[in-house]
Amino acid sequence: MFDETRSFLNELVGFCESKRAGFMIWDELVRVYREFSFSPTVFDMILKVYAKKGMPKNALYVFDNMGWGIVPDVYACTIMVGAYCRDGRVGKAVEFVKEMGDLGFEPNAVTYHCLINGCVELGDGKGVETVLELMDQKGVSRNVITYTLVIKGYSKLCKVGEAEKMENVESALTLWKHVVARGFATGITFNTMFNGLCKMGKTIEAEEVFEKMKELGSSLDGISHRNLVDGYCKAKHMSQALLN
Repeated sequence: MFDETRSFLNELVGFCESKRAGFMIWDELVRVYREFSFSPTVFDMILKVYAKKGMPKNALYVFDNMGWGIVPDVYACTIMVGAYCRDGRVGKAVEFVKEMGDLGFEPNAVTYHCLINGCVELGDGKGVETVLELMDQKGVSRNVITYTLVIKGYSKLCKVGEAEKMENVESALTLWKHVVARGFATGITFNTMFNGLCKMGKTIEAEEVFEKMKELGSSLDGISHRNLVDGYCKAKHMSQALLN
């Protein structure tokens, strides 16, 4: 029965051409509930449908007005976070997670991974750092998925052009150090970071990465060697370029 209800709600919301129409569906559900007292689980369903359809305002309205004995679960909270992130409002998603924490909800690693991925998609290295700090504060352990997303984050930051601000380089280095400190660094990780810095002509920072590579027994690949020479050329360090 619930599968059919979920499918019907999904189809019904799909017909909405405006947020106002979405609110009308909610209002009608409440009216019918009061008259016929169907299972309040339907309210949880409509919240998740709104969120998945990219209608965070409608979903939040439902979230705030659910009541009737239904307590939103972590899954519902995570879906809300994902909806905000897909809408490009990662800052609001972070605020939402903090508010949920204040209300007694305990977001899990999946919730925080949604936040990290949202920051990564926006190229927001500082945002990733904020989420990692929030995970530590809440005692949520980082895992392989966490650092895979972090690696994706600094890789994206390293692909920006030379015109980007220095803070992007600093953010990328900070994220990279997070990965190394937790033992998740690999040859690919090092070379990705190294290549990004070289392409921006940040040879001093690239040398820092190279020294760490040697310390941990990793080595540059052929592409990295070429990028190192190119980086020295961009930084006008021709003598260093000739030595390599």
